[in-house]
Amino acid sequence: GFPASSGATDYMDYMITDSIVTPPSNPFIRKEYTEKLILMPHCYFVNSHKSLKENSKLDTNLSMNDIQHLRLNHDLPPRGFVFCCHSRPDKIDPITFRIWLNALKLVREKLTKESKTADAVLWLLKSNGMEMERNLRQIATDEFQLPDDALIFAEIA
Repeated sequence: GFPASSGATDYMDYMITDSIVTPPSNPFIRKEYTEKLILMPHCYFVNSHKSLKENSKLDTNLSMNDIQHLRLNHDLPPRGFVFCCHSRPDKIDPITFRIWLNALKLVREKLTKESKTADAVLWLLKSNGMEMERNLRQIATDEFQLPDDALIFAEIA
C-alpha cells in the first residue's frame, strides 16, 4: 500500500485508508488527498499477525540460547544490534540507504572499540535477482568500508 494521495484527479476516485494514515479530525492532512477516502475500521494494510495460528504466539520468555538459535536460523550474528528493513530493496532510496550505512558504520566502530567485535548488521529483504544485492554490497564496501557480512539478506520477511 501507498499511504499517500496519487494526485490523479482524472482517473482515481477513491483511496482505501484508515484513521491512522488519514485522521478524520485533521483537515490539514485530509486536504492533501485528491481521492475520496474510504476508511477501514481498523487498518487498511493487508498484512496481519492475526493470520498466525493461535498456538504460535510469540514466546517472550526465551532464553539467551533460544534467542541466539533463532538469530542463527536467519543468518544473524548471535548477539549485537540489528538494523532492519524488510521492504522490497527497490523501494529503498539511495539517500536513506547511505544514512543507514553511515549509522551502521558508526555503531560497528563503537562496538569494535568497546568489545573488539563489530556485532551490528543491516538486515534487508533479498530481491529477485542478485544484481540488487551486489549493488547494495558494493555501496557498503566502496563508500563505507563495510565488510560483506555487515549486510544480511533475508529470504522472506
